Amino acid sequence: MTNYFRNLLWGKAYTLYIPKDDKDRAERCVQMHSGGGTNPEERPFKRQLDLWAMCVAVAAARDLEPRRGPISRWGRKFVDTRSVPVDEHIAGLLCVLAVSRYGVDSSDALDPGKIVELGNRLAGAGCPILLDRVFDAKRNVYPMTNLIDFATELSGSARQTMKESSGAEEPAIPTGPHRADVDGALVAAAP
Repeated sequence: MTNYFRNLLWGKAYTLYIPKDDKDRAERCVQMHSGGGTNPEERPFKRQLDLWAMCVAVAAARDLEPRRGPISRWGRKFVDTRSVPVDEHIAGLLCVLAVSRYGVDSSDALDPGKIVELGNRLAGAGCPILLDRVFDAKRNVYPMTNLIDFATELSGSARQTMKESSGAEEPAIPTGPHRADVDGALVAAAP
């Protein structure tokens, strides 16, 4: 499914947007817009697409409502899907969010235009929050350190939410010379 959607994105240019108000800060943390400075501590995102995807992930992790209103009023073109390839992980994230939002039987969940619009609206909601944390000098002067700390917080809160919603205990992480096979069963690791 994700390869199918990824291939659809490569076949047609879809525009990805971020809020106009966040344009300058967004460009300051993307290495491609550095004008020569590519220190990842100062510019933690290699590509515009990576920043956009993290904005989408922040909105999803925080359970934010997608930004409303015409995108042309609040958004600014950030990148399009023909200028930078969408990898399987980003395509997978978008597909999962689309199925969650539209339902598994909805044709919208398979429509790349609708999926990208949902991603744009989620990026619009998550971008200010992400950039506020990335550039929070009170926490740390290095944006990369702030990004890692924020991602760790989001991961912890997502685990807590999953645990609360399922009522199940988090599975124990095995120790020792084991690995998980394809079905998730533990098997002894080869020497």
